[in-house]
Amino acid sequence: MKNSKSFSQSVVIKAKRSLIYEALTSGAQFSKFTDAPAEISPIPGTPFSAYGGYLNGFVLDTKKSKYIVQAWRTQEWSPGDFSVLRFSLSDEGSNSTRIDVY
Repeated sequence: MKNSKSFSQSVVIKAKRSLIYEALTSGAQFSKFTDAPAEISPIPGTPFSAYGGYLNGFVLDTKKSKYIVQAWRTQEWSPGDFSVLRFSLSDEGSNSTRIDVY
């Protein structure tokens, strides 16, 4: 893999895991919080696009309200170049969700 780099990021959001999962796997919900067109499904193997097609890729794996794995790319990247991201969701207290991205 050329230019391969790793990173990780964690954030806690005051919302239940099911709502975060839905916002990241439903085109309608994703569009509501980004105010940009999106087509996303939680079904592995399906393509997705966000921000009006600027970001696109494929859903690789999901487990409802637990994790999402996607291969992403932007319009500027060379054909075939993708970044694989995993969003892990866990409860943080009674009404918040920790999102670990790596």
